[in-house]
Amino acid sequence: MLLPFPNSFITRFKLIRFSTAIFCLLATTLHAPAAFAQEAAAKTDQTITETNKTTAKAAEAAAKTDEAAAKTDEAAGETDDVATETGFAGGWAREYQTPSVNGLNRLNARSTMYSYADVDAALANNREKSSFYQSLNGDWKFKYAPKPAKAIEGFEKPDFDASGWKDIDVPSNWETRGYGRPIYTNSKYPFEVNPPYIPDGDNPVGHYIKSFDISQDWDSRQIVLHFAGVYSAYYVWVNGQPVGYAEDSCLPSEFDITPMVKSGKNQVAVKVFRWADGSYLEDQDHWRLSGIYREVFLEARPKLGFDDIAVRTKRVADSDDWQLLIRPRLKNQYAKDYGKRECRFTLYKDGEKVAINGGRMKINANGIMKENRPQRENVPFGLLNTGVSNPQLWTAETPNLYTLVAELQDKDGNVIEATSTRIGFRDVSIKDGIFHVNGKKVKLIGVNRHDHDHLNGKTVSREDME
Repeated sequence: MLLPFPNSFITRFKLIRFSTAIFCLLATTLHAPAAFAQEAAAKTDQTITETNKTTAKAAEAAAKTDEAAAKTDEAAGETDDVATETGFAGGWAREYQTPSVNGLNRLNARSTMYSYADVDAALANNREKSSFYQSLNGDWKFKYAPKPAKAIEGFEKPDFDASGWKDIDVPSNWETRGYGRPIYTNSKYPFEVNPPYIPDGDNPVGHYIKSFDISQDWDSRQIVLHFAGVYSAYYVWVNGQPVGYAEDSCLPSEFDITPMVKSGKNQVAVKVFRWADGSYLEDQDHWRLSGIYREVFLEARPKLGFDDIAVRTKRVADSDDWQLLIRPRLKNQYAKDYGKRECRFTLYKDGEKVAINGGRMKINANGIMKENRPQRENVPFGLLNTGVSNPQLWTAETPNLYTLVAELQDKDGNVIEATSTRIGFRDVSIKDGIFHVNGKKVKLIGVNRHDHDHLNGKTVSREDME
């Protein structure tokens, strides 16, 4: 149905005006998306251009980073090669803040014993009179650095000039000799706590150098370097060659330096860090002091010989008789087969042989080296087992000790090595919650004691201990 066209001029004018507005609105609505799209496309093209420029810059930076990383990997590879070849990483940051590492190239721990040429010398057990023992105590060249970043590079090299360094006596703590400061604290750590890390700005370093001579008589023997105690972590070089690394401040560490030494003049260098990851465990109520605070010595041991001797004593039930159980360990670094060599053991009290009841006190060396170990059974402790009647027992009040002498002999009965260790006959047990020694009730009175001298810190002399 068609609507009649208005006759009024005003009405027609309003209608035309309204129609024009509708037309303009429709036109705008129809053409706006295209305009907006063109504007958006222009902006997108501009963004893409800028993104491409940014991407190009990022790619350039990435290329430079890859190049730097390649150089770092190459350097790390060279460092790893050195560490693999020498067994010694050489970088302080790795070991002394790595809980899984508390030593590199250390020999196995063992009981206290020294190498002698014959039974009489082993029985006397005076190491200073042995031609196979040499003390390194005395004056060492020393240089102190307040932190690792100030440590001296290359000081371990034989041609390094340390003539301007001062001397320090070993054993000693460097704080008692005027370097750094001693710290006394109980439960609070003396450094910023962030285990296992130690603040780089608060970890003094001590550099030690010592020259020593090696006799030609030691040429065919294993040369062992012994540190009885060092606070807290340290690296060792001999004649510029890396030897090893150790922590465990209150335990001895030994290193085989046979390949590094020569007849005549030699040099040992030691780099000591005051703190290490182990310092978190060694924290107690005591003075915190640093350096080589216990003795240092060399020992020339036969390449075929005793590596350790473990001894146990056991009372025979309802009797005054005791069992003496011995488990020796022989070196295997230089030989896997000891042939017809034999190990013999003799028990002494006050220089006199002690009679034994049955059992055996000798064993073929290969019986030790090639011991049969059952797949599913426990191995008995005693490789050698003998009886001793009514021995003098050890107590705190009557500390009776016996001397067990061990010999390694060749097939003709000649002594290759003799050594000795002190032992006591003692039975320790807990019955009904009560502590017993040799069957008698004992009450323990605990004493919290640390090595300490009012002048020398943790360096305590034998006279002080006795």
